[in-house]
Amino acid sequence: MKKLFLIPILLMACAKNEAPADNGTPEDSIGVDATYVQPVDTVPAADSKALSQDTFDNGKTETEKIVDASQLPLAIKGELSGEPGQKFTLKIKNFNGNNLNAKLRTDEKMQNIRINQIRMPDGSFDGPFGQDLSYETPQKGEYWLIIGHNLMADGKMKGGFTLEVK
Repeated sequence: MKKLFLIPILLMACAKNEAPADNGTPEDSIGVDATYVQPVDTVPAADSKALSQDTFDNGKTETEKIVDASQLPLAIKGELSGEPGQKFTLKIKNFNGNNLNAKLRTDEKMQNIRINQIRMPDGSFDGPFGQDLSYETPQKGEYWLIIGHNLMADGKMKGGFTLEVK
């Protein structure tokens, strides 16, 4: 008798369930275009002393600039809108100097913006820093300077700044 009870259970377990019709979008998908490539602004070699920023939104506002080390020294103007988690990243390609120096100057006195991190060519990070940075660079390659808010301090999280890099 017990064996007869197991037969329907086995049949139900082995039965193939029909897959739902594929309409191209999974039910829990947000509908993201996989072919979208984020445009990146590259600083022109001539007259790169003051630049405007290009922003893109991927849940947080993040700004990214890419420069070649041959363009140093330079000054880049940027702005943070005060959104939580917002950051500005300067990517310096082909850096082969011994020291990377940066100064962050805010447009307003009580503005809460700092150099949060530096990313080395091997992918490791260091930081946080203040508004001035002098960093020994034994590795050659691409360095990133990541600018953002200091969550441990008071002050305005919105406003413009100038990043000078040598």
